[in-house]
Amino acid sequence: MVYSLFAWLAMHMCGSALGVIALISTHVDEDANFPHADEDGNLSATWAKHQMIVTKDFSTESKLANFLYGGFTHHIAHHLFPAVGHTYYPYITPIIRRYAVEYDLPYTSYPFYHAVRSHFRMLKNKGVKENVLRTGEI
Repeated sequence: MVYSLFAWLAMHMCGSALGVIALISTHVDEDANFPHADEDGNLSATWAKHQMIVTKDFSTESKLANFLYGGFTHHIAHHLFPAVGHTYYPYITPIIRRYAVEYDLPYTSYPFYHAVRSHFRMLKNKGVKENVLRTGEI
């Protein structure tokens, strides 16, 4: 019974870690761009270009990563075509890349390790020395 509980917890922790890595590494890293709206509440880019500015792909060529993440490694395709099934993302991504080059649109794709490392570098660089754990406020 104890082993089953441990296995159940380990499975959920690993699954959660995979999910967090997929979401965080595709949106929040040291190169992340968070556009601000103007005084009228408008962004300077179109909806599609905004998706390409704020989203990144990772390990799009890896069959293992594609299997583990269910196509979520093709995160830009997910944002641009949310109603399309994830099994089509590996076919859509090369088209997105080609259009990005042709129309000078931002497209970012990292290897898995770079995406995770970049997120932790961002946390380190944006962290403050006087955080609540060091000042004893918690």
